[in-house]
Amino acid sequence: MEKKIFTDNGRLKFDSWNQALGNKIQHLLFVINYADKHNIKPCISIDSNLDKLFELSSMKEFIDDDIYKNIPLVYGEKDAFETNRLNKYFKSFFRSSRLKKSLKRSYQEDILESKLLTTNFDYPAIRVIGHFWHYDLMPDLTTFIKYCPIKKELVDLVKLTYPTLESSKSVAVHYRGTDFKNHLRQIFKTPICLPEKYYKSAIKKAEEVLGEDIEYHLFSDELDLLVDIFKDKKVIVHRDNLYTDWCALYLSKNMISSNSSFCWTASLYNKTNLIQPKGGYNHSDPKNPIPYGFGIPGAYQI
Repeated sequence: MEKKIFTDNGRLKFDSWNQALGNKIQHLLFVINYADKHNIKPCISIDSNLDKLFELSSMKEFIDDDIYKNIPLVYGEKDAFETNRLNKYFKSFFRSSRLKKSLKRSYQEDILESKLLTTNFDYPAIRVIGHFWHYDLMPDLTTFIKYCPIKKELVDLVKLTYPTLESSKSVAVHYRGTDFKNHLRQIFKTPICLPEKYYKSAIKKAEEVLGEDIEYHLFSDELDLLVDIFKDKKVIVHRDNLYTDWCALYLSKNMISSNSSFCWTASLYNKTNLIQPKGGYNHSDPKNPIPYGFGIPGAYQI
């Protein structure tokens, strides 16, 4: 009997304003990495918005909810930012201690999940729950393409619409605003959205590496802010849906990345020059990154 690992239905069904696409992709990438390393079949038992981005038909195995729930859950990730209502009410009073605990949890999470990745379970089928936001848990490019090819029609559309995107003189730039201005303020003293100085430093690094004749492709949920930062540069502003944006970010050869999971997953592959915010969420204290495995080898950390 062929062994199988199933994705988390609860995660794939989650429907927020931004579709939680980055978190879903992280989860999927871990599942296919585990499957490939253990020579078992990765399975998805429901349809989700990931089907708008990837060709996943080979992984689909529809089963009843009762059967799914009886599949052994071999790992459930704990929230590195777990807080209670009291902590949220007294944000500044608890902030320092909660940050220390979050740093520790993120580090321990990386260790536990790295061990999970190499552990073989004696069950015909297993399932896992988690974001798995650490670089060393991610599959290589060959494994990614093997299981999760991006829909051809989407790739063709992006290439036709933005013919210069893959040029060596083009740089994709991503900024996550909106909810990041207040997200996790019970943990972090400053907002986790990246400050203007990061992008100014990233521009300097990009032009140091590629020269000044760069075309910047801008992606954001607050485009006006990003356009203002790049007002003196040659820019192309992307105003597409999430799936087109993710595909375009993936196809770009050079990138100034944000600290969102959406952008992070798109920056994992296909990059000649990658600039990352050092520290991830904890960019104001970059010696203590959150997530612990946020940094991508070979990237310029700013």
